[in-house]
Amino acid sequence: MPIIRKIRELSLRKKLRLILAVTLGIVLVIVIPVTAWYSSQRKAAELYKIQYPNSLYINAAHREDQIYFDLDAVNVNELEKDEHGAVIYYTDATYTTPKTKEVDGNTVYDKTGVTRVIASQKYVFSVFGSNTEKFKIQLAYTNNNQFKYHLYQATEQTTQPAGSSEKYVTHSNAHTTSTAIFSDDLTDPAYAGDIPLYYVQNATAITGTYLNTQSGDLLAVNNDTLYANNYGANTNVQERSVPIYWQSSSIDAEHADNNKRFYNYFILEVTWDATRQAEKKETDMIAITVQRTS
Repeated sequence: MPIIRKIRELSLRKKLRLILAVTLGIVLVIVIPVTAWYSSQRKAAELYKIQYPNSLYINAAHREDQIYFDLDAVNVNELEKDEHGAVIYYTDATYTTPKTKEVDGNTVYDKTGVTRVIASQKYVFSVFGSNTEKFKIQLAYTNNNQFKYHLYQATEQTTQPAGSSEKYVTHSNAHTTSTAIFSDDLTDPAYAGDIPLYYVQNATAITGTYLNTQSGDLLAVNNDTLYANNYGANTNVQERSVPIYWQSSSIDAEHADNNKRFYNYFILEVTWDATRQAEKKETDMIAITVQRTS
């Protein structure tokens, strides 16, 4: 071919120059795309770092440390009490009007009235962090007691409001975690402890989805991926020990300022069948986790 013939006729010096030029051309063809890919990956990593949350925590009410988020024992026979811890007596089984009397100038409950056994208990907790727009909360729990769980968003108030609310008394030096984000927690009057706060839940519960329940919502299926992740091929598992997974819909982070700091308050309500007649002494475990969704 003419091109090959011309190359053969070149002097040794010109042949070396040609080989060097061709080699550099090949290197540039290879290096330029690789460099562009590397640059693209570096930018993607930078964007990921900016968008990823610096922090995301589940703590007790008022952003206090997790140790104060205490899901204590549930007594299904406990009588309803007022905010002072006194058992409430009602005029009749409609439980609408407390039955009281005057004793030495004080109004007290008349113990000839009717008491009511509670059918739920509530616990306040917080989710807070930074650089988050939306997140989901997941509950994973066993079912020995056949409890049901409902999650509500809540607002914090420093004075007791009219109507129902959950009282929480703050603790001294209880903001070990939150002060990394909310440094003003250290100067908050409640930081000193023994300050009553009140949490009012929203009228409707947060919507969500059960990920592995049988018909109803009190037993988990025993043949799906979630079961296999926990127990493998083991089929000898007590059915109420298989955890149910419930996942909320996306929740908007309530930003405290333009620095993308946020905190949300929640009330976890535990309910049970009000017809129970005895405490079963059973133990259940519940795990609460949070994940950023945007």
